[in-house]
Amino acid sequence: MDSSSEAREKELRSFCAAAKQKLYNGDIVGAYKNFKKAENIHGCAYCKFLSGDMDDALVLLKLIQGINPAVDWLLCFINIINCNNKEYPTYFQIRNFYEADLNMLFFYKNFDCIRKILIKADYLSRYNKEIYKYNARVFIDNNLPEKAILFLKKSLEIYYKDPEVHFMLAEVYYSQEKFKEAKTEYEKANNIAVRYFPALNKLKTLGL
Repeated sequence: MDSSSEAREKELRSFCAAAKQKLYNGDIVGAYKNFKKAENIHGCAYCKFLSGDMDDALVLLKLIQGINPAVDWLLCFINIINCNNKEYPTYFQIRNFYEADLNMLFFYKNFDCIRKILIKADYLSRYNKEIYKYNARVFIDNNLPEKAILFLKKSLEIYYKDPEVHFMLAEVYYSQEKFKEAKTEYEKANNIAVRYFPALNKLKTLGL
């Protein structure tokens, strides 16, 4: 690689780094402009996705389909949201990308898209049964405990013996000062997975 090529690569990386910083600081317009300068089609498509411009995002993603798992996931995810299920998500796609993307939609207050995604929870659960737990964690992160409780209880309907879900439910109850309910869930987590340390340590620390 000659010096001019190296300089160009460095410049593109710089634009991409600036784009990511702007994206996580809430400046989606600035992020898009820098992703475009970086010639990062996936980044541009992701900005369109977060903004709710699904058609534009799809056009961009189809240009680079198959280039990496993140691109294929976002293409699949948008089609699911649009009720155009041409592709099917994998367990690992949902595990690796779903929660982060949902959190970003909350960050950008794209509530219409969030609503469409949540309606698809039962469909997505066919491919990853932990979808309700992921939803609950996002609601906890966004200070919506009552919604989180609903998804945690739904998760327990599918797999009651998940100590992490009981622990998460206990944490929500504790944050609401429902100490009796919290203790019950901490104990369930600890009983399901003997010496489940997060729950065991919390019981000791809190004196429950």
